Amino acid sequence: MATSRKYRVYHPTDVLRKAVATQRKANGVNTAEFITAALTDSLPHIVQGIQALLGSPSRSKRRPARWPVGTDNIEVLRVASHATGLPQERLLLSSLALFCQKGGK
Repeated sequence: MATSRKYRVYHPTDVLRKAVATQRKANGVNTAEFITAALTDSLPHIVQGIQALLGSPSRSKRRPARWPVGTDNIEVLRVASHATGLPQERLLLSSLALFCQKGGK
């Protein structure tokens, strides 16, 4: 039974685009099959690594908190977000959670 396909637009680098095309052709599969293989093989490891570093997002109720964050720290978060592709809020909350687990020291 074939699964339905929906097309999504992504923004790979030229290097990744070329690598996908080369590996896909070498393995004799179409793009959808290559994506399925990549997700099946790699995504669980990526998720596990991110959860190990950042923790799992809490399912408990969240409420807004207005905290003072210096402009220097906003820049640190911006750079980290750009480098990782993760939202600044996720990086800040993960940093706070990890720091609290260490006793805030």
